[in-house]
Amino acid sequence: MTEEVQTAIDRLSKDIAARKAESTKPGIALRLEKLADRFQLSAIDLEIILICLAPELDLRYENLYAYLQGDVTKKRPRVDLVLNLISPSLEAKLSARQRLIPSSPLLKHHLVKLFEDPSQPESPLLSKSLKIDDRIVNYLLDTADIIAGQLGLELYKIDLSSVVSKYIGETEKNLSRIFDEAQTSNAILFFDEADCLFGKRSEVRDSHDRYANIEVSYLLQRMEEYQGIVILATNLRGNLDDAFIRRMHFSVEFPFPNQKDRRRIWEKIWPEDTPCSIVLIYPYMLHYIAT
Repeated sequence: MTEEVQTAIDRLSKDIAARKAESTKPGIALRLEKLADRFQLSAIDLEIILICLAPELDLRYENLYAYLQGDVTKKRPRVDLVLNLISPSLEAKLSARQRLIPSSPLLKHHLVKLFEDPSQPESPLLSKSLKIDDRIVNYLLDTADIIAGQLGLELYKIDLSSVVSKYIGETEKNLSRIFDEAQTSNAILFFDEADCLFGKRSEVRDSHDRYANIEVSYLLQRMEEYQGIVILATNLRGNLDDAFIRRMHFSVEFPFPNQKDRRRIWEKIWPEDTPCSIVLIYPYMLHYIAT
Protein backbone atom coordinates (compact mmCIF):
# COMPACT_ATOMS: atom_id res chain seq x y z
CA MET A 1 0.00 0.00 0.00
CA THR A 2 1.40 3.40 -0.95
CA GLU A 3 1.94 6.15 1.60
CA GLU A 4 -0.71 8.31 -0.12
CA VAL A 5 -3.37 5.59 0.17
CA GLN A 6 -2.51 4.95 3.84
CA THR A 7 -2.76 8.67 4.55
CA ALA A 8 -6.16 8.79 2.86
CA ILE A 9 -7.36 5.80 4.90
CA ASP A 10 -6.15 7.37 8.16
CA ARG A 11 -7.89 10.64 7.30
CA LEU A 12 -11.08 8.79 6.39
CA SER A 13 -10.98 6.79 9.66
CA LYS A 14 -10.72 9.98 11.70
CA ASP A 15 -13.57 11.53 9.72
CA ILE A 16 -15.80 8.48 10.30
CA ALA A 17 -15.01 8.51 14.02
CA ALA A 18 -15.93 12.20 14.24
CA ARG A 19 -19.22 11.61 12.43
CA LYS A 20 -20.07 8.72 14.76
CA ALA A 21 -19.50 10.97 17.74
CA GLU A 22 -21.75 13.66 16.26
CA SER A 23 -24.47 11.13 15.43
CA THR A 24 -24.61 9.71 18.95
CA LYS A 25 -24.97 13.11 20.60
CA PRO A 26 -28.75 13.31 19.91
CA GLY A 27 -29.12 9.78 21.33
CA ILE A 28 -29.29 7.99 17.99
CA ALA A 29 -28.57 4.26 18.27
CA LEU A 30 -26.03 3.10 15.68
CA ARG A 31 -26.94 -0.53 15.17
CA LEU A 32 -23.61 -1.60 13.73
CA GLU A 33 -21.88 -0.10 16.77
CA LYS A 34 -24.30 -1.89 19.11
CA LEU A 35 -23.63 -5.14 17.30
CA ALA A 36 -19.88 -4.65 17.65
CA ASP A 37 -20.18 -3.88 21.36
CA ARG A 38 -22.50 -6.80 22.11
CA PHE A 39 -20.34 -9.44 20.41
CA GLN A 40 -16.92 -7.82 20.92
CA LEU A 41 -16.28 -7.41 17.20
CA SER A 42 -13.07 -5.95 15.84
CA ALA A 43 -12.75 -3.44 13.01
CA ILE A 44 -11.89 -6.35 10.70
CA ASP A 45 -15.05 -8.19 11.77
CA LEU A 46 -17.14 -5.15 10.86
CA GLU A 47 -15.48 -4.86 7.46
CA ILE A 48 -16.31 -8.51 6.77
CA ILE A 49 -19.93 -7.94 7.80
CA LEU A 50 -20.25 -4.90 5.54
CA ILE A 51 -18.82 -6.72 2.53
CA CYS A 52 -21.30 -9.56 3.10
CA LEU A 53 -24.13 -7.08 3.66
CA ALA A 54 -23.62 -5.28 0.33
CA PRO A 55 -25.68 -7.74 -1.83
CA GLU A 56 -28.57 -7.33 0.63
CA LEU A 57 -28.61 -3.62 -0.25
CA ASP A 58 -27.98 -3.79 -3.98
CA LEU A 59 -27.96 -6.93 -6.15
CA ARG A 60 -25.39 -5.35 -8.42
CA TYR A 61 -22.81 -6.34 -5.82
CA GLU A 62 -23.51 -9.97 -6.72
CA ASN A 63 -22.37 -9.25 -10.26
CA LEU A 64 -19.35 -7.34 -8.95
CA TYR A 65 -18.28 -10.20 -6.70
CA ALA A 66 -18.78 -12.71 -9.53
CA TYR A 67 -16.59 -10.56 -11.80
CA LEU A 68 -13.86 -10.14 -9.19
CA GLN A 69 -13.86 -13.89 -8.55
CA GLY A 70 -13.86 -14.80 -12.23
CA ASP A 71 -16.91 -17.04 -11.92
CA VAL A 72 -20.45 -15.94 -12.84
CA THR A 73 -21.89 -18.49 -10.38
CA LYS A 74 -19.97 -17.10 -7.38
CA LYS A 75 -22.24 -14.21 -6.47
CA ARG A 76 -21.42 -14.33 -2.76
CA PRO A 77 -17.94 -13.24 -1.68
CA ARG A 78 -15.50 -16.03 -1.02
CA VAL A 79 -13.16 -15.79 1.95
CA ASP A 80 -10.22 -15.15 -0.36
CA LEU A 81 -11.92 -12.13 -1.94
CA VAL A 82 -12.98 -10.71 1.41
CA LEU A 83 -9.49 -11.02 2.86
CA ASN A 84 -7.93 -9.47 -0.25
CA LEU A 85 -10.29 -6.48 -0.02
CA ILE A 86 -9.47 -5.72 3.61
CA SER A 87 -5.79 -6.72 3.74
CA PRO A 88 -2.96 -4.49 2.44
CA SER A 89 -0.35 -7.26 2.72
CA LEU A 90 0.11 -11.02 3.02
CA GLU A 91 0.85 -10.67 6.73
CA ALA A 92 -2.36 -8.72 7.25
CA LYS A 93 -4.30 -11.32 5.25
CA LEU A 94 -3.01 -14.15 7.44
CA SER A 95 -3.94 -12.20 10.54
CA ALA A 96 -7.43 -11.38 9.24
CA ARG A 97 -7.93 -15.08 8.39
CA GLN A 98 -8.11 -15.79 12.12
CA ARG A 99 -11.37 -13.80 12.27
CA LEU A 100 -13.05 -16.59 10.27
CA ILE A 101 -12.07 -19.66 12.26
CA PRO A 102 -14.82 -21.54 14.19
CA SER A 103 -13.97 -19.93 17.53
CA SER A 104 -14.09 -16.36 16.16
CA PRO A 105 -17.04 -14.12 17.19
CA LEU A 106 -18.42 -14.00 13.64
CA LEU A 107 -18.82 -17.79 13.39
CA LYS A 108 -19.22 -18.61 17.07
CA HIS A 109 -22.27 -16.36 17.32
CA HIS A 110 -23.54 -17.25 13.82
CA LEU A 111 -23.30 -13.66 12.54
CA VAL A 112 -22.02 -14.89 9.19
CA LYS A 113 -22.14 -18.35 7.62
CA LEU A 114 -19.54 -20.27 5.67
CA PHE A 115 -20.68 -22.59 2.91
CA GLU A 116 -18.85 -24.54 0.24
CA ASP A 117 -19.50 -25.88 -3.22
CA PRO A 118 -21.24 -29.27 -2.78
CA SER A 119 -19.17 -30.61 -5.67
CA GLN A 120 -15.97 -29.81 -3.76
CA PRO A 121 -16.41 -31.09 -0.19
CA GLU A 122 -13.74 -30.31 2.40
CA SER A 123 -12.47 -27.42 0.31
CA PRO A 124 -9.95 -24.98 1.85
CA LEU A 125 -11.23 -22.03 3.85
CA LEU A 126 -10.26 -19.49 1.19
CA SER A 127 -12.57 -21.09 -1.40
CA LYS A 128 -15.64 -21.08 0.87
CA SER A 129 -18.28 -18.39 0.44
CA LEU A 130 -19.64 -16.07 3.10
CA LYS A 131 -23.21 -15.00 3.77
CA ILE A 132 -24.45 -12.73 6.54
CA ASP A 133 -27.14 -14.34 8.70
CA ASP A 134 -30.70 -13.19 7.90
CA ARG A 135 -31.39 -12.13 11.49
CA ILE A 136 -28.38 -9.80 11.39
CA VAL A 137 -29.59 -8.33 8.09
CA ASN A 138 -32.99 -7.71 9.66
CA TYR A 139 -31.42 -6.15 12.73
CA LEU A 140 -29.24 -3.76 10.72
CA LEU A 141 -31.82 -2.81 8.08
CA ASP A 142 -35.31 -3.51 9.47
CA THR A 143 -38.85 -3.18 7.04
CA ALA A 144 -40.78 -2.25 11.49
CA ASP A 145 -38.61 -1.13 14.54
CA ILE A 146 -39.28 2.50 13.63
CA ILE A 147 -43.06 2.05 13.84
CA ALA A 148 -42.77 0.24 17.17
CA GLY A 149 -40.44 2.92 18.52
CA GLN A 150 -42.77 5.74 17.53
CA LEU A 151 -45.72 3.99 19.22
CA GLY A 152 -43.73 3.05 22.31
CA LEU A 153 -44.54 -0.67 21.89
CA GLU A 154 -42.49 -3.85 21.95
CA LEU A 155 -41.80 -5.49 18.59
CA TYR A 156 -41.94 -9.28 18.29
CA LYS A 157 -40.08 -10.48 15.20
CA ILE A 158 -41.33 -13.92 14.30
CA ASP A 159 -38.66 -16.43 13.27
CA LEU A 160 -40.53 -18.69 10.85
CA SER A 161 -37.98 -21.49 11.31
CA SER A 162 -39.03 -21.78 14.96
CA VAL A 163 -42.77 -21.61 14.16
CA VAL A 164 -43.37 -23.94 11.22
CA SER A 165 -43.17 -27.63 12.10
CA LYS A 166 -43.52 -30.76 10.00
CA TYR A 167 -45.45 -32.41 12.81
CA ILE A 168 -49.23 -32.13 12.71
CA GLY A 169 -50.59 -29.55 15.12
CA GLU A 170 -47.18 -28.21 16.24
CA THR A 171 -47.33 -25.11 14.02
CA GLU A 172 -50.70 -24.14 15.52
CA LYS A 173 -49.30 -24.61 19.05
CA ASN A 174 -46.33 -22.38 18.26
CA LEU A 175 -48.59 -19.70 16.79
CA SER A 176 -50.89 -19.89 19.81
CA ARG A 177 -48.01 -19.19 22.18
CA ILE A 178 -46.87 -16.24 20.09
CA PHE A 179 -50.30 -14.60 19.91
CA ASP A 180 -51.04 -15.26 23.60
CA GLU A 181 -47.77 -13.65 24.69
CA ALA A 182 -48.18 -10.71 22.31
CA GLN A 183 -51.75 -10.13 23.52
CA THR A 184 -50.68 -9.78 27.15
CA SER A 185 -47.89 -7.32 26.28
CA ASN A 186 -49.76 -5.40 23.55
CA ALA A 187 -46.79 -5.90 21.24
CA ILE A 188 -46.48 -5.43 17.49
CA LEU A 189 -46.09 -8.74 15.64
CA PHE A 190 -43.78 -8.64 12.65
CA PHE A 191 -43.78 -11.53 10.15
CA ASP A 192 -40.97 -11.27 7.59
CA GLU A 193 -41.20 -13.40 4.40
CA ALA A 194 -44.91 -13.63 5.28
CA ASP A 195 -45.83 -15.53 2.11
CA CYS A 196 -44.23 -18.64 3.63
CA LEU A 197 -46.81 -18.72 6.44
CA PHE A 198 -49.73 -16.77 5.00
CA GLY A 199 -49.76 -18.54 1.63
CA LYS A 200 -52.84 -19.29 -0.42
CA ARG A 201 -54.99 -22.26 0.53
CA SER A 202 -55.02 -24.87 -2.22
CA GLU A 203 -57.35 -27.54 -3.49
CA VAL A 204 -57.22 -30.56 -1.21
CA ARG A 205 -55.65 -33.51 -3.01
CA ASP A 206 -54.11 -35.33 -0.06
CA SER A 207 -53.70 -35.14 3.72
CA HIS A 208 -50.75 -32.75 3.37
CA ASP A 209 -52.89 -30.17 1.57
CA ARG A 210 -55.65 -30.57 4.16
CA TYR A 211 -53.37 -29.91 7.12
CA ALA A 212 -51.64 -27.01 5.34
CA ASN A 213 -55.04 -25.40 4.80
CA ILE A 214 -55.92 -25.97 8.45
CA GLU A 215 -52.78 -24.08 9.49
CA VAL A 216 -53.70 -21.11 7.28
CA SER A 217 -57.29 -21.12 8.58
CA TYR A 218 -56.08 -21.23 12.18
CA LEU A 219 -53.72 -18.33 11.54
CA LEU A 220 -56.54 -16.33 9.97
CA GLN A 221 -58.68 -16.94 13.07
CA ARG A 222 -55.94 -15.77 15.45
CA MET A 223 -55.27 -12.71 13.31
CA GLU A 224 -58.95 -11.72 13.57
CA GLU A 225 -58.92 -12.17 17.34
CA TYR A 226 -55.69 -10.26 17.91
CA GLN A 227 -56.32 -6.68 19.06
CA GLY A 228 -52.82 -5.37 18.41
CA ILE A 229 -50.85 -4.43 15.30
CA VAL A 230 -49.56 -7.07 12.88
CA ILE A 231 -47.05 -6.21 10.15
CA LEU A 232 -46.49 -8.57 7.21
CA ALA A 233 -43.52 -8.14 4.89
CA THR A 234 -43.14 -10.03 1.62
CA ASN A 235 -41.62 -9.77 -1.82
CA LEU A 236 -44.38 -12.02 -3.20
CA ARG A 237 -47.66 -10.30 -2.32
CA GLY A 238 -49.52 -12.32 -4.92
CA ASN A 239 -48.79 -15.49 -2.96
CA LEU A 240 -50.68 -14.30 0.12
CA ASP A 241 -54.10 -15.81 0.74
CA ASP A 242 -56.88 -13.45 -0.37
CA ALA A 243 -58.55 -13.73 3.03
CA PHE A 244 -55.54 -12.03 4.66
CA ILE A 245 -55.34 -9.32 2.01
CA ARG A 246 -59.02 -8.42 2.49
CA ARG A 247 -58.44 -7.89 6.19
CA MET A 248 -55.45 -5.60 5.83
CA HIS A 249 -56.06 -2.00 6.83
CA PHE A 250 -53.02 -0.74 4.92
CA SER A 251 -51.02 -2.22 2.07
CA VAL A 252 -47.83 -0.32 1.25
CA GLU A 253 -45.68 -1.13 -1.76
CA PHE A 254 -42.02 -0.14 -1.76
CA PRO A 255 -40.75 -0.11 -5.36
CA PHE A 256 -37.03 0.04 -6.03
CA PRO A 257 -36.11 3.77 -5.95
CA ASN A 258 -34.95 5.45 -9.12
CA GLN A 259 -31.85 7.63 -9.32
CA LYS A 260 -33.69 10.77 -8.16
CA ASP A 261 -35.23 8.99 -5.18
CA ARG A 262 -31.91 7.40 -4.20
CA ARG A 263 -30.29 10.84 -4.21
CA ARG A 264 -33.10 12.22 -2.02
CA ILE A 265 -32.84 9.28 0.41
CA TRP A 266 -29.09 9.78 0.65
CA GLU A 267 -29.52 13.48 1.42
CA LYS A 268 -32.27 13.00 4.02
CA ILE A 269 -30.55 10.38 6.18
CA TRP A 270 -27.84 12.81 7.28
CA PRO A 271 -28.17 15.89 9.52
CA GLU A 272 -28.09 19.12 7.54
CA ASP A 273 -24.58 20.04 8.76
CA THR A 274 -23.05 16.66 7.84
CA PRO A 275 -20.63 16.59 4.88
CA CYS A 276 -22.12 14.32 2.20
CA SER A 277 -19.03 13.15 0.34
CA ILE A 278 -17.53 9.79 1.35
CA VAL A 279 -14.58 7.91 -0.10
CA LEU A 280 -14.30 4.18 0.64
CA ILE A 281 -10.82 2.86 -0.07
CA TYR A 282 -9.70 -0.77 -0.18
CA PRO A 283 -6.35 -1.99 -1.49
CA TYR A 284 -7.94 -3.50 -4.61
CA MET A 285 -11.09 -1.48 -4.98
CA LEU A 286 -11.79 2.27 -5.07
CA HIS A 287 -15.42 3.31 -4.87
CA TYR A 288 -16.82 6.83 -4.68
CA ILE A 289 -20.19 7.92 -3.33
CA ALA A 290 -20.31 11.64 -4.01
CA THR A 291 -22.74 14.51 -4.13
